[in-house]
Amino acid sequence: MRAGIVSLWPRAVRATRPPLLLRLVRIGRAGKAVYLLTSVLDPSRLGRREVGELYRKR
Repeated sequence: MRAGIVSLWPRAVRATRPPLLLRLVRIGRAGKAVYLLTSVLDPSRLGRREVGELYRKR
């Protein structure tokens, strides 16, 4: 799986709304990687390091 922009289009609203654009972020190492979604598409506004910090605080 690769990190990047993904679209999510819930079935209930496919006919009436555009898909949600989300950013898939991979944190960790191979074998222990965690993939997270964020609505912040710009990595300069929310980098991988900050995503990892937020994940650890959950």
